Amino acid sequence: MYLRPSNKWKEFLLAESSQPAGLLTEITLASAVTNLFSKKTQKMIRRELDAGTWIQHPPIAGTQDIKPGEFSSFPEDKKDRVVQLYTNHFKDQLLGNQDRQITGIIPQDLEDNQKGLALTWIVRLARQDDRTAGFLLTGYPGRGVGIEFPAVREDLETFFHYQRFMEPPDLNRIKDFDELEGVVLNARDAIRDHQQSKTYEDAEAEGAQEVFRDDDEWKILAIHNKGAACELGKGTGWCTAAPGLNFFAQYYKPEDPLFYFEQRSDEKPGAPGAKFQAHYGSGQFNDKDDRPLSTHWRKKLHNLLMQTEAPGKYSILRKQDRKFKLEDQSTSAEELAELADNKEAEFLDLTTIAMHPNVSPETLLKVASVSLRTKDYVGGGGGDTYPTSLKEQIARNPNTTSEALDAVWEESLKDYNTMKESALKILTKKKESDDLSEAWLIGALARRDTAIYGHWGQIWQRLVAHENVSNELLNTIIETDFGEDSWDRRDAVKLLKDMVREKRASRRAGEEGIGYVDLRSRLIRRRSSRTSKALPPLAEQRIIQRWHKIIK
Repeated sequence: MYLRPSNKWKEFLLAESSQPAGLLTEITLASAVTNLFSKKTQKMIRRELDAGTWIQHPPIAGTQDIKPGEFSSFPEDKKDRVVQLYTNHFKDQLLGNQDRQITGIIPQDLEDNQKGLALTWIVRLARQDDRTAGFLLTGYPGRGVGIEFPAVREDLETFFHYQRFMEPPDLNRIKDFDELEGVVLNARDAIRDHQQSKTYEDAEAEGAQEVFRDDDEWKILAIHNKGAACELGKGTGWCTAAPGLNFFAQYYKPEDPLFYFEQRSDEKPGAPGAKFQAHYGSGQFNDKDDRPLSTHWRKKLHNLLMQTEAPGKYSILRKQDRKFKLEDQSTSAEELAELADNKEAEFLDLTTIAMHPNVSPETLLKVASVSLRTKDYVGGGGGDTYPTSLKEQIARNPNTTSEALDAVWEESLKDYNTMKESALKILTKKKESDDLSEAWLIGALARRDTAIYGHWGQIWQRLVAHENVSNELLNTIIETDFGEDSWDRRDAVKLLKDMVREKRASRRAGEEGIGYVDLRSRLIRRRSSRTSKALPPLAEQRIIQRWHKIIK
């Protein structure tokens, strides 16, 4: 059974790897994926769906409206479409899909041909056994099926990393997941004995281990060559510590090394002798069994490293330090101000600062005037890019003052006009070079200006909805000509200016806290003479009421 205790299974996984004694059948991952969509696989999936296998939470895209058990009554063409959707899902279950947050059963740190062999072997098991097929489709073991995704993934990783010690060394000769577990367990003593007998001469070479701390509580260092990775990784499940594989080279960079932590105190998460490894570039903080650490202990190890001389040398540590602080909702206004002033602060850092609940009005005012070109691309402006998302977050933050809102308006209107001028130059040049008509230019400019307005209109709506927006800015927005005479821009500009009118009407009525959702809701209610009666009168309605009194 695969329900082995989590603290036992990898005690024997050692940092050593070797090639199989004999050459196995070569199959690339690409060819294995192609075979995954064969008629045999689709027949297996159709059989499972007919038997009632179904995924409800979360549903597979395209099957949300289908209830479990309905599949068997579908016409053939509809069945084919559903089978195709489930085949794509089956692939994600095996290989993983980051967009869908699925960790596949095939380990990522295998060679291409090893992944291809593992994929082919697993698909064959699914075709031969309905319970295995149901488990692989849903990720949940059925009744009587004592298997788990993490356990299978770990056994496959161990099998291929230490294939010389496996008996049999050919995965094709192993009949199922239970037998694979037995093969791996039987190999553990031979792996341990071989690994302990190995020495790595370059592990002690000059510069191989950059020690930052070595005392009674912790040993912390940076690893700079493969020998040091293997020596320090003895007794762990780190792929970077396997001599026969090249994963150390894939992860290691001089400016982004592997960091090694050895615990010597009784403090959790491990007893004295516990080992941890961090690689900032890939965002991995793992224990000796290569399991990800909790967020608390990731920060714990990071803070230990930040107390050494390491952050002075490696900028990636400082970058992660900013990220941890910005993710922490308890970070103080003073710390956020320092982060905003940091010369290494990136655009995403500034945007996150603008979203933080503790950011001070002074810091928001400072970042409101940022007009630098950034990676926040808003399209088509001749390659120019503008900090639109930063401005929008400032306009959303309740701590933003009227002064900062004014700064956002001024900067955004300036960038809006710059983008329009840039578009005019680009399109005029294209008209001349391609000998296009004046009518083409007029139409292209209208479409481009509408798209440009779309990038900034959302920011201006947030300005209008903000509690601290000044009446002067509201009046300025009303009076600004956004080219609303253009039919394709008329509705968008009208929406903005109608929001201004609702905001002014609510203030005249003494109402407070009328935000973005309230304003949009009131615009909808204005469309009905019945529901609009309960709303404060707009300015033009007051004029009409006054004339009615005069006429009477």
